[in-house]
Amino acid sequence: MRLSYGIATIICLIVLGGCSSAPQRLDPRVEHKKDLNFCVKDVGCYRGAGVAPRMDNYELEVAPKKEENVDRVVFATCHRTMPFYTEELPNVDLPFFKTVFGKRKRGKRWSYAPTPEIEDTGDCDLYIYALDFESEDHAWGVLRIQNPKYNLGARLFCNGDGGRTYDGVSVCDAKAGTYQQVKFDAPVQIRVRPGECPIPERNDSDYYKWKVEKGKCAYLVTAEDGRAHSMLVFGWEAFKFQKG
Repeated sequence: MRLSYGIATIICLIVLGGCSSAPQRLDPRVEHKKDLNFCVKDVGCYRGAGVAPRMDNYELEVAPKKEENVDRVVFATCHRTMPFYTEELPNVDLPFFKTVFGKRKRGKRWSYAPTPEIEDTGDCDLYIYALDFESEDHAWGVLRIQNPKYNLGARLFCNGDGGRTYDGVSVCDAKAGTYQQVKFDAPVQIRVRPGECPIPERNDSDYYKWKVEKGKCAYLVTAEDGRAHSMLVFGWEAFKFQKG
């Protein structure tokens, strides 16, 4: 997702203490698709959004498009916000992200150790922002972390990806107005804050279908045997093509 000028400016002023005021052309009223490439060492790589197993420490490798133009990287959770100038973070070669000529893409590395009982609860996601205040090249991603309290499995079909299996914690980044579906390992009850987001409806094949709303929707799913699932859905309206 591309950060709007308003969001970028707020982050800049609050956590960085002031940045360039170059004019921005992104409409702050529009939700943009997440498109930040990042990897978790020994786990896998993601574009925009992903789920990782619960661990004591995560070696993150961030690969923003046109990384030579990115001058700030911000990591944020429910507990803390950690801004860095790009030169403060060590460089890393990312073999998973190559140019058409086979050249290895350069990225930035950062180690994340979730704070016990705050950031390792399954409800404290890690957001990653790559910011360039000289242009519109603001990108972000989100990493969700599994937790034992969420142990109800699901098969989530998001944005035409063919379906992915999740063990208790899932994430979907899809265009607002599109229809998505999910299937759980048992009959369930799905909860969301009243009036905020649509409740997925079950069909005859035990799949739940819903129309994605603009913005963020957090769903708590519970089965009769007490198992639970946390599903986070982001609805975006626009995206930008950019050579990476």
